[in-house]
Amino acid sequence: ACLLAWASAHYAREFGAAAKRVTNFGEDLRDGLVLFSLLAGYWPAYGSKKSSLATAAPVSADSCHDNAELVIRLMKDMGLPFDLVATDISQPDPKEMMVLLLRCPSSCRAPPSSSPAAWGRPRPRTWS
Repeated sequence: ACLLAWASAHYAREFGAAAKRVTNFGEDLRDGLVLFSLLAGYWPAYGSKKSSLATAAPVSADSCHDNAELVIRLMKDMGLPFDLVATDISQPDPKEMMVLLLRCPSSCRAPPSSSPAAWGRPRPRTWS
């Protein structure tokens, strides 16, 4: 529940009122928007890529795939150690996505605080 709350907080921060509460590791992650939000929360410069994402609800299968490809490109640009293809995100295995979310903070070199109350607070955005 804490991991889903952490993902929901990043999603809400990035997409505001359009963000829904993340309640599972499958269907709620398939459009790539939650994963994008996590990346943008730790690398603020990637927030500018938001306009490249399909965000209108409901997001089509093709748009989910395109969003996933963008997320994977960003992960590769950041040098993250994830070996993914777009269908890993757009047609997710909930167990695999849970593991991805568990590994994301340590790979981002900014793990959430050990206090669940602090998990929703991404690092402040800095532009250097």
